[in-house]
Amino acid sequence: LAEELAAAAQDKARALDQLEDHLNAAASDVLANKLAAAAEDKAQALAGAAEVQADALEAAARAQVDALERQATASSSSAAHLLAAELAAAAEDKARALEEAFEAREGALEAAAESRAAALEQLESQLNAAAADVLAVQLAAAAED
Repeated sequence: LAEELAAAAQDKARALDQLEDHLNAAASDVLANKLAAAAEDKAQALAGAAEVQADALEAAARAQVDALERQATASSSSAAHLLAAELAAAAEDKARALEEAFEAREGALEAAAESRAAALEQLESQLNAAAADVLAVQLAAAAED
């Protein structure tokens, strides 16, 4: 009878181990999917914000160049034309500098999003390890009972 009870206890322990493995795998999959979706949402939001800023900078630069060009055509003086051309060139230089700064910022935002995704993956691993430890303790307690 003792041998039969010991064998039944071992069978129960193996079944609990299998259940633990299945539960851990399912929990890991769910958490990984949630973390991946959150990282993707954040990356899309950052990309959308960056695109809006780029469009606004480009529109402002175009408006400034257009205004300078209108000033140049309104003036009949050759000196005014030269000054307007210089101002237009300066405005174009400024627009290029703004666009370069924006591109640098966009790269930084993408790097930050990647860093957050890596941190989320690390957190997932830590959560899975903690969940496995808790489940192991619970299973050991149940096996002792």
